[in-house]
Amino acid sequence: MMTFLTADNDKPTFRVFHFLGVHKPIVLDQDLNLIERQEINRTAFKNQAAGMLKLMDLILTRLRELDAYDNSLIFVVGDHGASECEMVGVREEGAREQGLDIPFSASATSIDSMLIQGGTPLILAKPMAQDGALAVSAKAVELGDVPQTIFSELELPPSTHGLSLFGSSDSPDRIRYHRRYLFAGWGQDYLLPMTEYVVSGFSWNPASWSLSGRDLNQLATASFEGDIILLGEGGNFDDYAHDGWSSPLTQGRSISGQHASVVIPWNLLDGKTGFDLRMRHKMSPNKPIPMVVFMENKKVENWVISKSTPNTISTAIPSSLSRNESGLEIRFELEKNHDVPPLLMEIRLR
Repeated sequence: MMTFLTADNDKPTFRVFHFLGVHKPIVLDQDLNLIERQEINRTAFKNQAAGMLKLMDLILTRLRELDAYDNSLIFVVGDHGASECEMVGVREEGAREQGLDIPFSASATSIDSMLIQGGTPLILAKPMAQDGALAVSAKAVELGDVPQTIFSELELPPSTHGLSLFGSSDSPDRIRYHRRYLFAGWGQDYLLPMTEYVVSGFSWNPASWSLSGRDLNQLATASFEGDIILLGEGGNFDDYAHDGWSSPLTQGRSISGQHASVVIPWNLLDGKTGFDLRMRHKMSPNKPIPMVVFMENKKVENWVISKSTPNTISTAIPSSLSRNESGLEIRFELEKNHDVPPLLMEIRLR
């Protein structure tokens, strides 16, 4: 890749490089050698992180060779911290290595260590027209500061809520926000459930984190046309007659046996022609799951759920259905019991 980095264009240039970083699997050492898959622990995690930083150094070195380093605005950022890994001591061991005295008592706060570990991504930035040594700063910043930093460096009017990374307040008590969601598969148009936290103080310190109190789930669902039925914890699924479902999980419910149903009042269906079923499917390789959809005991869909199935599937509501008093019964039926049935998250009437 370094060979293909050139500087033969006088026009301003924007480039983005995306790297695996320290996502699982951990298969690189600190010298970027490919090694056997490693168990998730602090040593393996740090080694692959060091390898990624070595790759960054190679890029910066190449920019210097091209005389493009000094006048470049450079960011090296993680989209999140180590949220997908088991606890690897990002805070505790990291603090001790840097001689920081931070209280990490689990009894001192209800904030989850994995939340903080995932909410503190790497942020490196180099201003334009500067070539001095890089340094570590304890400024209170957030990923939302990156766009404003670009506007500021290019002397453009501010267009975002953030601050420039190079002009941010030195006060550790600056208010920042972190929004945590649970991954539900690619191709989603929004992310629920989502919880917002306020961070004020050193970000590694659990005492700096607190719930904001804003209901982002309600704000998100209220912004969509139609009606949304949420099957997970805190959702509105229990407002509807239903049978055959598991207890609610954070993101949704699964079919507890071979079939499950929900009854939707007809008044909610006025003007509606169908619904979107949003799900998350985890299954053993090469084991697709046949699912039949019935409406008022009439088969209307015959789906085969597999790893390649979109997370959202749409179906029409036949206009020929007779209306009973209770409402429209929608029944989902599996061909047989499955150890890992799909997790149904949401029914969006449209």
